[in-house]
Amino acid sequence: MKKAILTSYKLDAHLYLKQFHSMRRTGNLTYKMHLTNLSETLRYYVDAKNISSFDDLFDAFLMEQFLTSLNPDVREFVLSKQPANAKECAVYADLSFEVERAVKMGNTQTSTGIHNQTGFQTQNGGTTAAD
Repeated sequence: MKKAILTSYKLDAHLYLKQFHSMRRTGNLTYKMHLTNLSETLRYYVDAKNISSFDDLFDAFLMEQFLTSLNPDVREFVLSKQPANAKECAVYADLSFEVERAVKMGNTQTSTGIHNQTGFQTQNGGTTAAD
């Protein structure tokens, strides 16, 4: 039943977490009702992320905080790789850092793009593995 509701609203885990963090008690809403709303939204987040253990919850919170701590360009790069966990986020963030560092240190211009020390080729603003 919950999956059907989540699917019909088409909200993803990120949106539930964002909603959870922004929720405030307003108007005539009692604190008990506010707590119930917070709890419900957090449960939707847990369901959307398929969290079934404390370790899953720990990693999800760690991943969200890690992503929040990144500068926007690195965060965009990491999210484009669709990491499954916090460790993958760190790997992709390091990759972004290494590519940026290599670009700053100097590249060899070729007719097909720019080859740098990392073994990756940058072309039209993107990064791909070099042959």
